[in-house]
Amino acid sequence: PDGADITLDETSKVVTLVYDAELSDWLVVSGHRYNGVNALGDLGGGTDDINLNNGRTVTATVSTSTQTFTFSNPLSDSDAFDLYLTNGGSQTVNWPASVDWAGGTAPTLTTSGVDHLVFTTPNGGTTWYGYVAGLDMS
Repeated sequence: PDGADITLDETSKVVTLVYDAELSDWLVVSGHRYNGVNALGDLGGGTDDINLNNGRTVTATVSTSTQTFTFSNPLSDSDAFDLYLTNGGSQTVNWPASVDWAGGTAPTLTTSGVDHLVFTTPNGGTTWYGYVAGLDMS
């Protein structure tokens, strides 16, 4: 992201790429140490924080009522995380106001199944870009 090379010299290091269709190019959105899966479980509605200190691969299930997400602790520069959300379309899901979605609209999530969403930030969480990596993964 800053023009410097990213050295993947340990198996715990990862780099996140996002394809930009307008530029027809892959963009490096983050390079960081992988620190495990942040398994939030069945959330049951309400507000839940996705704390990036707990892992940049996040799993969660929506099942009971309106679910609101917040994001915390991104790196001070660019960062990214993957969210595997189960049954996201079965309830209303509210995203932080800082999320800008591809096409300007949050995706319609799967009622019964798993959706894979990617969130990236070039500025420490001031703005998050949301992308669909896959809907109704099966």
